[in-house]
Formats: sequence, structure tokens, C-alpha cells
Amino acid sequence: MKALGQVFVAALVLTSGVAHARHPGASRLIYMNRFGGEYYDGWPDDSRMNRASALAVDRAVLPAYPYDDTWGELVECVRDVFADFDVYVTEEDPGDLEHIEVVVGGSGEDIGHPEAGGIAPGTCSVLENAVVFVFAGDSTDLDRLCWTAGQEAGHAYGLDHVTFCDDIMTYDFTCASKDFTDVDAYCGEYVSRPCRCGGDTQNSHQLLLERLGPHPANAPPTVSIVAPADGAVVGPGFAIDVEATDDFGVDYVRLEIDGENVDTDGLEPWGFVAPADLANGTHSIAVQAVDYDGDSGSDAITVTLSGSDACPEPPCDPDAGSAGDGGDAPRHRAYGCGCGATPGPVAASFWIALALYVMSTRKIRFASDR
Repeated sequence: MKALGQVFVAALVLTSGVAHARHPGASRLIYMNRFGGEYYDGWPDDSRMNRASALAVDRAVLPAYPYDDTWGELVECVRDVFADFDVYVTEEDPGDLEHIEVVVGGSGEDIGHPEAGGIAPGTCSVLENAVVFVFAGDSTDLDRLCWTAGQEAGHAYGLDHVTFCDDIMTYDFTCASKDFTDVDAYCGEYVSRPCRCGGDTQNSHQLLLERLGPHPANAPPTVSIVAPADGAVVGPGFAIDVEATDDFGVDYVRLEIDGENVDTDGLEPWGFVAPADLANGTHSIAVQAVDYDGDSGSDAITVTLSGSDACPEPPCDPDAGSAGDGGDAPRHRAYGCGCGATPGPVAASFWIALALYVMSTRKIRFASDR
């Protein structure tokens, strides 16, 4: 028991297996920390100083979350859990801005709670700048990690445990999905008990609406691939130029090639360079823009990779109107392709070869006349 507060422990053990400004539409931040760090015992919590009252030791060093390929899915799941409320879930350290910090990685032993799958300080109201822990160990169970992260962050917002299986705040992990439910659920871990903050039941959804407010209205971002054009023939290491806009601001743009995550760009102007080892042939290119609310928009094209430099856009039909810029761009003229393009190096070689052929035939004819 910490002074002025209490610690909520998730008993489920999972050992089996330049910062952004505050999002203008959200009043609170949740920072998903995958990099671990050094934390010190103390009250009250202060995520800006790595002071955490949930520690059972004076000092703890938490390792990083070990799985690069699943981290993005975990963050998206936590965003979905809090999607109804006025809070933004970020992957970047907010620095001196007030925020709840969810440290994902390591085990309960790292902070002196070997039995825990997650742990958080608990009060009956919002504990600003709380630090909570989700012990990933070697687990790859994203649902359980997500639900544990939601539960520990929920404690920081003043929520108790409940016995209702569909609610994030339960110890019962047998249900297929979980949320902050709009249900008057009995408090308790494995059996019902009076709620720590009064009464016999808790409505997690309504309490978070009261303490955080509803999710602000926001349209998803718009995004488009401006180059190359859909259907283009491209060379190795081709550039992908993207335009993305949003009324609250674009957080980042993600690139996928053939359905696989390739790269993420967090700075405008948005753009990528395709991997140099991408195989020849047809490929699907998709981009997803995500705003500070976690809402997203996407665009996709198909290109054909050639083994050597080729026209960045399909050649146009002069009789049917131009395609793209009609071959007027310098990059088109360099390749000697596109409508109205001046002959490039390949075309010039052809004319030189033809001229030599004509000259040679004339010499043969002149010799026969003599």
C-alpha cells in the first residue's frame, strides 16, 4: 500500500510465452512506451520524471518490448479500446506534457511484483502522470497484452476491477473480446465485493466518459500516391511520393508493399524509396495515413518493376489525350519515353546505328557501279 493511494495488480501472468505536441482534439494522452527505461519509487507518480508508485523496489530497469513486427498492432488495439473517449494514444514520448505512461516489456520481477502480469497505482479519480506496467515477457498474445494495457490505464483513470467478462477491467480473460462496457457490473476480482470507491457496481464506460469526455468529432485523413502513377513501369529503388491531409493533423504515413509493412514516415513531406532488392514484376503499393486520433485513410496502386530504368508513368496515346504529364517532365525525357518526349539515350543509339547502316549500303552500291 502506497501513501495516499493503492496499487492494482493484474494477477494474470504473461511470462509464458522530437515529441509530438498534444493532439488538438484530445484533452489527455496515453504514451505506449516500448523502449523501457529506468524508474524510481515515489508518490505521486510522475511519468515526466520516471517516478512510479507501483514499484516494490527503490529502482527498476525495464527492458524494451522485443517484437518489432507486432508492436504496431498492439498500439492500434489500445487505440481501439479508448476510441470512444477524449484521449490520444501515442507511440512517441510526450516529454513534459501531462500523460499516462504504459510501459510494455519485461516481467513483474523487474519491479518487485513477480506474480503480476500488469500493475498500476489506483485512486478513485484520475491520477495525472501515472506510470503503469504491462509485463510482456516472451508473450506474443496481443489480445491479452492489449487488454492488460487497457486495464492498467483504466486504473490510472480511477476504475476498479469488475467481474463482468466482457469488460476490460476484469480478471476473467476467457471472453473473445473486451471493451469498457456500458454495463453496471459488480466489482471484484474472482468474486463480487463492494467497489473500492463506493457502491456495489461500476459502469466503466460511463465513468470514463465522465472523467475523459467523449471522443472529439474528426474526419479521417485523406491520402493519395502522387507518383508513380497507377500502372507505371518503374526501376529499382523507385521513389513513392505521397500527399496526406487531416483537419487535426497527420501523425504518420505507413507504406505497404504486397501487403507487408515496409516503412513509416513521421515527417512531412511524406515519401518513401522502395527497397532496392524488390523483385522484378508486378507489385501492389499501398499507403495509410494516420491522424492524431488514430483514424486512418488509405490509397493503393499497382506498378511493374523492371530490371532497368523505365518510364516512370505509362506512355500516353496522343490520339486519346495525355496520361500523367504527357511525357513533358524531365524524368520522362531522360528515359526517351512518353508523348512528345525527345529521344533519350536509347532512341539516339538507334538513329546512330541506322545511319551507319545506310552509309554502309551506299558504299557497297558505289563499289558495284565501278
